Formats: sequence, structure tokens, C-alpha cells
Amino acid sequence: MRAFGALFLCLGVAGCPASHGSAPSGGVRVVTALVRRGPVDDVIEATGEVQQPEEARLGAEISGTVALAPGRVGTVVHKGDVLVIFDDRPFQIALATAKARLAQSQATLETRRVQQQRVALRSKGVLSVAAEAGGAVSGTEAEVARLDVQEAGASVQGAEADTLAATAAVDAATLDVARTRVLAPFDGVVRELQAIRGQRVGAGTPLVTVLGRGDLEVIVDLPRAGAGEGQEATLGTAPNTVQGTVRGVVPGLSSARTQRVRVVIPSPPDWLLPGSVLPARVVIGHADDAISVPRDALTGGAVFVAIVAPSQIAGASPNAPSAGLDTTSRTARRVPVTERWDGGDEVVVEGDLKAGDEVVVRGNEALSDGATITIGAPGP
Repeated sequence: MRAFGALFLCLGVAGCPASHGSAPSGGVRVVTALVRRGPVDDVIEATGEVQQPEEARLGAEISGTVALAPGRVGTVVHKGDVLVIFDDRPFQIALATAKARLAQSQATLETRRVQQQRVALRSKGVLSVAAEAGGAVSGTEAEVARLDVQEAGASVQGAEADTLAATAAVDAATLDVARTRVLAPFDGVVRELQAIRGQRVGAGTPLVTVLGRGDLEVIVDLPRAGAGEGQEATLGTAPNTVQGTVRGVVPGLSSARTQRVRVVIPSPPDWLLPGSVLPARVVIGHADDAISVPRDALTGGAVFVAIVAPSQIAGASPNAPSAGLDTTSRTARRVPVTERWDGGDEVVVEGDLKAGDEVVVRGNEALSDGATITIGAPGP
């Protein structure tokens, strides 16, 4: 019985190396990718809010009663279309009263001017006689004549001022009559309508909101500086993407260390709605001949390059790329790199790399310089 037990234990031990949880031979299993050299865009990714620069929130400019609200939510309108109509009868009466007051003021002014001319003629005769030697007009009469002229002039000035005030009153009443009709300021769509027929409203009460149908704008806060006018941007996610152009940049960084830009989208598609938030990719630079590596290859300011030593494979040259799941034992060489910019899935770097080098993209978390690695699927 003991012999049988010993034999069973021995068989169990012999089977242990073949278990699923055993450590892989040949070093750490890793996955590699090739270093690429070629054109790469410098891209900044962020999110932006879609805005319609032509959005008019129209309010009542007078106090009155809404007689009609022909505008409806979603209605396409053109510049000058009537959106809200007030009962204009009180304003027409006010305008007629102002015009009558103006006519009265103008008549008074004309009377005062005639009186001024009459006084001037009479005073001229009196003063002429007083100026002659031995004239029969006393100095007191001459002084009274001068005062009459002064009084007539002041009377005309007062009438002129009253006429100006009456004219201004007519202009104000005319403007109030015009304000009884709220017009569309530009071509667009009625977005909101608060006006209700028969409602009594005061000046400043919101009535209708009109949204333009022209170019849209997206305000984007970029996580770093570098944007400039004329740069291209892609907004949205596939398949709903749209191209835009940077048309405004707020200089400097905000307190949140972001740079605000305005991206203009001409002829926007129907699915792009004001108020929505969507991802934005702004291309702030480009290099025709750049060294780039996958983002996952970067670890601690360096990448690990898979090296095949000549002593490991006869006739093999260093840095030769593997084919498929090559399980040849290799050495991981740590190469410091400097990140130039983010190209999306790839990162443009500077360092001792060349096109075709194999860099570790999975399994590099615990690697050290000179570690033995095996190219293939990473272990558990």
C-alpha cells in the first residue's frame, strides 16, 4: 500500500510541470509591434459644445396685449416675417394725439415768429429815431424797444423747443406702433414660442426664439495649447462625423489649463443640433517623416525593443522583426524616448529607434532592461 501511494505521488509530481498554471519557459511572454516611420498628424482630442451664433431671443419692447401669434415652433421663417402681433389700437391713438400736438406746436411756433418780425420792425423804427440828433424818442423808449426784441426772440426759442419735443413724441409713438409687430431678424426656424393670444405682457417679456440656419460653431476647450486659425478639426463619432475649421482662438490658457477655440462647421448636417456635446479632434501639426510607436509601447518615458542576439540564432541580425507568433527567445532592451506629440493611436517620439524595430506593446509592465522575453500571447 505504501509503495502504491509513493508511485501515485510520483506520478502526480511528474504531471505538475504540464499544468495550466505553470510559468512559461523562455522568459516573459510579450506582444510586439513595429516602429513606423512616415507622415503623422499632431492631434488634440477634447469635447465641444455645438452652438448656433444666430439665435435671437425676442422679447416685448412695449406693454400691451398679444392679438396674434402666427409663428409656430418648428416653422421656417424668413427675415421680416411677422412672428407676434400686438393690439395696436392704443398705440395708433397715441400716435394720432402726438401728431395733433406737433401740429399745434408748429402753429404756435409760426405765430411767435410772425410776432418776432413785427416787434423787430417796430423796434427798428424806434431805435432809428433815437439815433438821430434831436429825436423825439426818449432813451427809455429805446430801451423798451430792445427788450421787446429780446422777448420776442426768447418766445420763438421756446416754441421751437416745444416743436422739437412734439416731433420726438411723434417719432416715439411711430416706433411703438412698429413694435406692435415682432419680426424675424433673419432666416431661421422658430425654436420657442411663449406668446399667447390675448395675453397681457409687459416690456421685456420673452415672446419667441428664432434659431438661424447658417453655419454652426463648436466651442472646444483643448487640454493643451498649439491651436491656430485655419487648422482642421473632425467632430463626432463614426459614422456621424463632420469636418470643421478653427476660426477663433482665445490666446493663453485658462485657469483650468485649457485653450478655448471656436470651430466653424459650414452647411452642417441635420443630425448636428445646437446644444449637443460631441468629441472633437483638432489637427494642430503635421510631420512628413516622423518616428511613431503605438501608445501602449510607452512605459516610464521609454520603450522596450525586442533584440535577437546572434548567439541565440545563428545568422540572425539584431532587431530583426519576428514573423507571426515567433517563440524565439529574445532580450528586451530599454530605449529612452521623448514624446513629441500625440498622434491618436500612435505617439511621435524621438530616440534610438528606426523603422521596423519591434517594440513591446503588451507584457511590458514589469520588464527590465536585459530581461528575457518570448514573442507570443502574454501569459496570465
